[in-house]
Amino acid sequence: MSELASGSSAMSERARESSDRYEPGVLAALTDLNFDRSATPAVARFLYVVGLVLIAVGYVALVLLLFSRGLGLGVAALVGGAVAAVFSLLLLRVVLEFLVAVVRLSDDLRGGHRPVR
Repeated sequence: MSELASGSSAMSERARESSDRYEPGVLAALTDLNFDRSATPAVARFLYVVGLVLIAVGYVALVLLLFSRGLGLGVAALVGGAVAAVFSLLLLRVVLEFLVAVVRLSDDLRGGHRPVR
């Protein structure tokens, strides 16, 4: 049980250090003309939320449209669309995490930030 508690505290410490690294918001990072701050983490959060909303709206619209065309198409859209939506969300998440990891690696190699333990 203590391993679980120490793992949880280590994860929360990493999350706190990670959020301390990129405290400025999207607008502050985008308007940094000296390129002292990375805009990628803040933009990635924004893009993930936008992507999540667009995938959900697209899924609901597709299901409603195909149910209006017929019961069989609606059921197929309900099942197939859910699989496609989850896959799209997974792909979006992986791509955004990759971009954030590359930026953090670059920051760590530059010596601008402490590495996360």
